[in-house]
Amino acid sequence: MAEIGSIGWMDLTVENADAVREFYSQVVGWKSTGLNMGDYEDYCMAEPGTDKTVSGICHARGGN
Repeated sequence: MAEIGSIGWMDLTVENADAVREFYSQVVGWKSTGLNMGDYEDYCMAEPGTDKTVSGICHARGGN
């Protein structure tokens, strides 16, 4: 069970995944880990402090 006020999981599928990843890294402090999608990478995003993966930022192409 998730803690009240915590993020359970959220995927963002967007045209500009690299810029969105950079935004959340700078503004929220999330750390990214690349996820190989063949020709490109999507990103798993982790909360600062806990390093718990809470989100995915995906390019709007391929199998997404």
